[in-house]
Amino acid sequence: MAQAIDAIFAGYYARGLNQEKSWIASFRTQQDGETLTNHKTAAQTFQGLVGQLFFGSIGFGDCKIVSAITGYLHKRPFALLAAIDMATVSEEVDTARTDRPGLPCILSDINGNPDCYDSIADNGSMDDYGFVTAVTQPEGIYVNNPRMFVLWQQVSTSMTFVMMRDLMNRHTSVARQYFRKQLAIGIQKDLKTGKILESEARRLERGANDLENDVLRGQISGQSVSVSRDDNLNNLPVTLTVTGKLVTLVYLQTIEWTEQIVQSL
Repeated sequence: MAQAIDAIFAGYYARGLNQEKSWIASFRTQQDGETLTNHKTAAQTFQGLVGQLFFGSIGFGDCKIVSAITGYLHKRPFALLAAIDMATVSEEVDTARTDRPGLPCILSDINGNPDCYDSIADNGSMDDYGFVTAVTQPEGIYVNNPRMFVLWQQVSTSMTFVMMRDLMNRHTSVARQYFRKQLAIGIQKDLKTGKILESEARRLERGANDLENDVLRGQISGQSVSVSRDDNLNNLPVTLTVTGKLVTLVYLQTIEWTEQIVQSL
């Protein structure tokens, strides 16, 4: 099912403008009588069968939230709150950052005993398996890492987190918006080769890159849009190949602190 859903969203992405979407779901809850170890093992097996998702994230574990109707605490998948949190921030924001309010949920009972899942206290390595999990910080409860569903060790850092995927979607959407407005507008070609003139290619690249930089300023480290010089524009339908590249921000995972005491003389 996870692979089928991801294929649907890949189809959205391929269709064009305003179809660059993403999704999040939850792994099944722990069953009555099922130990946490067996539950984690089932989730790890699931990850091995699914492999990498390019547009999807999957949560693991539950939390308790207050019902707006009854006022009672209800056990719900943590992915529910994680999804709302991810959807309400700008694309480049890592929802694990603790300078934001914590999530309105509970991970333990009134005596402080674990009643739901904390990624460090209970989930262990589930974050390493690509699941979105909860973590208790001094400031509150947060997403441990806004993960795409993929093993931590099997991907480059550019495609590990939700913000990388969302920025890719945004980058693609902006470029498509620009190039849609170039359709049916005449451009000059080389009379001998049938390829685009260098001046025309540079004009298109300059327009696309200027728009990208305006829209994504402060959200990325860098980007580029390049127009192919090798397409034969004499062929029908007349097709121009465009390639986009994106360099995301870097998100610190660990800070090592050292201190020296210097005795004054």
